[in-house]
Amino acid sequence: MIGLRGLLAKSNVAIHSAVRQAASQRGFSAFANHRNTEDNNEETPFEFTKENYEEIQNLLNKYPSNYKESACIPALFIAQK
Repeated sequence: MIGLRGLLAKSNVAIHSAVRQAASQRGFSAFANHRNTEDNNEETPFEFTKENYEEIQNLLNKYPSNYKESACIPALFIAQK
């Protein structure tokens, strides 16, 4: 009898295999590729707005000083918006 860990491991292997197979059929990686446009390319300057800085500061204030790194993903979400 296979335990739960064994089933999860087999499931993960199957999922990763399916993703790799689908990616190879598409001709690019499983991650989205950036496509340059006239207004969104490597030369496009990026800067947070004053409101973004305030939102990130409010976000950082929610975390203890030794866990500020935990705000990385929510801060990236703000940048992505």
